[in-house]
Amino acid sequence: MVQDKVMPVHITQNFRYQCHELLQKVISAKDQNKKIIYLDETVFSKLSLLNKEWSPKNCNLFVDSRQVYTGYRCAIASISEEKGVELIHI
Repeated sequence: MVQDKVMPVHITQNFRYQCHELLQKVISAKDQNKKIIYLDETVFSKLSLLNKEWSPKNCNLFVDSRQVYTGYRCAIASISEEKGVELIHI
């Protein structure tokens, strides 16, 4: 049986407080007709690739090393309710 992990009480209280504060800031921004932009980022690296793969008997698996050793790629994107996609940078 898997037991659910429960956050300590002080962490839960702090999380709820921060959520309440953020909600108040969003409401205030909307009341002032300010544009709200949501932004997120991610990083892709060669470590994102599968380490194991299946291939049929007597058939070698081929990996193009030029695609594997390309370094890192970072992506950042933002959206808004008014415009949809605001900005994407890779």
